[in-house]
Amino acid sequence: MKPVPPSKAGISISTPFRGPQPYTYGFLAKQPGNDCKVRLRDIERMRTERFRIQNENDFKSILREAQHKEMIDMSDKKCLYNQIKRMVECGMKANEHLFIEEEEPENPKVVQEDLIEKARKIKEKSDEEERKLVEEKRLQMFIENSEELRFAAMEKRKNDIAHINYKIIQENDRLIKEQKIKMREQANIKNAEIFKKQVNPIFCMCYW
Repeated sequence: MKPVPPSKAGISISTPFRGPQPYTYGFLAKQPGNDCKVRLRDIERMRTERFRIQNENDFKSILREAQHKEMIDMSDKKCLYNQIKRMVECGMKANEHLFIEEEEPENPKVVQEDLIEKARKIKEKSDEEERKLVEEKRLQMFIENSEELRFAAMEKRKNDIAHINYKIIQENDRLIKEQKIKMREQANIKNAEIFKKQVNPIFCMCYW
């Protein structure tokens, strides 16, 4: 029984071509990057790199959003605290006026008219503050929904903080300069007293 010859399926044989010199032949080599495994590896590496960059960008975006939200929350709390403080102060002032007017009931009609007028003014002021607060909230929501305005608001807060820090530094420098001037004046006074004490014995000796 004859042996089965080996199969040539899937075997690619390069076709030789004549070389530049006599009795020389050459074969066409594969171009770089034609290997399927190499291309798959390069594609996987590029995909992994894109995924890593996307994750970093997402993390930075989440961090910026969290910082912005924290800044907005702090600003809201401060604004709300100031509004409540002003309302409480207005209420206390109104109560003080009421107590004063109750102690002086000489003209009840005038007192009643004054109370009505002051109550109206207090109500108008409270309504105006509430309207301003609502407008500030609406503007804040509009800024949060707009990327450009939100960025501009953050830049404004940064500039305000930088301006406040600059003022603090200027004030500290001024205090330091004043302290140095005072110390120099005290040192001059002390040196003058020492010089005066040293000069007096000399005059006494000359007199004798």
